Amino acid sequence: MTGGLETASPFAVASTLTGSSQGGGGLPSAVSAPPPLLFLYDLKCMDPARHKALTGVDNAQILDNLRRLDATGARIWIRCPLVPGLNDSDSDLAEIRDFVSALHGVERLDILPYHPLGLEKYAKFGKGPRPDLPEPPSRSDIDRWRRALSL
Repeated sequence: MTGGLETASPFAVASTLTGSSQGGGGLPSAVSAPPPLLFLYDLKCMDPARHKALTGVDNAQILDNLRRLDATGARIWIRCPLVPGLNDSDSDLAEIRDFVSALHGVERLDILPYHPLGLEKYAKFGKGPRPDLPEPPSRSDIDRWRRALSL
């Protein structure tokens, strides 16, 4: 299960996975699974004001939820969508690394470099070029990010 479903209706997700809903729902027993023990979690920016400027919401609840999830002993993989010039400064990367290193259940910290793959779809809908979009990162950018985020 991906996307916003988990945060929009965590009870429904848990009921689906465990079969514990009052209506006898849940996955058929042949494919039933225990509740998820691995969580993928995106961290974009640690500064609340900058996070709000970049995404439209501050990150206080996001960070609190991650801390609470970590306290349950869950296995966590952190994913960092990075965009050159927006959230890839040395201080941005150090703040992410420092926050993640204080968590106990994080097994991986992966970089998701910005890519322009959606631009083709944008053009299909008759939209004009987007000169405001950044260039994709260089190999040296990605290497710098990996070094800065190594735990």
